[in-house]
Amino acid sequence: MRDRGVSEVVSFVLVFGLVVSSLGVVYVSGFSGLEDARDAERINNGERAFDVLADNVADIYNEGAPSRKTEVKLADAQLTLAEPTSFRVTVDDIEDASGNDTVFRSETRPLVFSTNNGPSRIVYENGAIIRSDRGGAILQKAPPLLISEEQTVIGYVVMSPTSDTTTAVSGDATVLVRTVRVGQSTLVQDRDNDVNVTLTIETTTARAAVWEKYVNERADWAGSDWDDGDNVPCETTDIGGGRSEVVCTFGPDEFYLTSTGIETQLVS
Repeated sequence: MRDRGVSEVVSFVLVFGLVVSSLGVVYVSGFSGLEDARDAERINNGERAFDVLADNVADIYNEGAPSRKTEVKLADAQLTLAEPTSFRVTVDDIEDASGNDTVFRSETRPLVFSTNNGPSRIVYENGAIIRSDRGGAILQKAPPLLISEEQTVIGYVVMSPTSDTTTAVSGDATVLVRTVRVGQSTLVQDRDNDVNVTLTIETTTARAAVWEKYVNERADWAGSDWDDGDNVPCETTDIGGGRSEVVCTFGPDEFYLTSTGIETQLVS
């Protein structure tokens, strides 16, 4: 009887331990899955907010609106004016006082929406919306670029923080993104036949791949001579530190370069 009692106790302990372990595994995996689902929903909400933001900013650089305001709900997320992305354009027949090709430079601060735990990001960069996840990055909204053999137009959307704004807000706040036009100009207006233009973009490696793919596809769609299947307009080089440089060359009949300065303020 004593042996039987000991055996039943041991069996109970083993079964109880197995049940507790199983519950622990289910809890951990279930909790992790729930957090992943919540992060995905936060990112989707951020993407919808950025779609509105992009339209509002387009009103500024396309329609001449003086300012726009966009609400972004965070819900355990973060909104950041990130490290600058640089754009440089050179045109072969525009020289400075020293006889060198004039470089038209721009630095814009991308606006980034991210969750506190996951790797996903929604980025507004020079008019484009880019979504990055574990598997890479994709273009969600096209930038203000017109690429064809007859005419190429590049628009700089130069986002910069106001002197009194914070560059990052996190938590559960609803953030008001104020964007104000501070200047707009046409930097280049070249109607000479066969203009030689070089566009250089320095950004994160994931986003660089998106810019390269977009410009190459646009050139291919336009049927330009720059893209013959082997000699595409853009090539990307890794420059270290998680950043890459995209260099694109064009030869349109006409070329225009515009720039719109936009001060950005994050108000929570």
